[in-house]
Amino acid sequence: TKARLISIAEQLFAEKGIDVVSVGEINRTAGQKNRSALQYHFGTKEQLIDAILEKHLMKIDFRRHKMIDEFEREGSTDIRKIVEAIVLPLLDNMDDPDGGLAYIRIVAQIIGRPEYPYLKREDIKKSFSSDRLVRILEKNLPGLTDPQILLRTYLVPVMLFHSLADFDILKRLYKKNGGMDRSEFVENLIDSIEAVLSCKVSSE
Repeated sequence: TKARLISIAEQLFAEKGIDVVSVGEINRTAGQKNRSALQYHFGTKEQLIDAILEKHLMKIDFRRHKMIDEFEREGSTDIRKIVEAIVLPLLDNMDDPDGGLAYIRIVAQIIGRPEYPYLKREDIKKSFSSDRLVRILEKNLPGLTDPQILLRTYLVPVMLFHSLADFDILKRLYKKNGGMDRSEFVENLIDSIEAVLSCKVSSE
């Protein structure tokens, strides 16, 4: 029951938006005769969203930590390799039929929203690879002040999740302008994120 509620909820949130979908609609779509099923298993809608995020973060982080381990063993300071470790595990997860694309679209909706603080909690930051990536970036972006690093690392998930969530729309736009396949889209996204992180600080 718990797994089905998560599966139904992530699809509804992705298709309609988290603000539109009610607890009652999730229960009904999941075929729950007990109107309190969702509250029993998760408590609130926000806690259900936490469960969806954690389900996918565990899988994403497994691959991301392996990529980080590899370039740390190599002693690499290549910013592009760091960016690939940010992007590629998310892309793999997006292909997961068990709600991968839905997860991307849900996170795109909640980035920066104070009522969904899951991704900012200290215990989550310490447990997952995002905090490890930030520490690596701090070492490999010399000459940047803490506020500059903070802003650049904040911009990355905004660019990343919205671009991936809107891939189908962007693909149609690319088609009108000569076409771009998925691999070109991904490499362009990696290029763009690398540029944001490593661009020269202006005199202004």
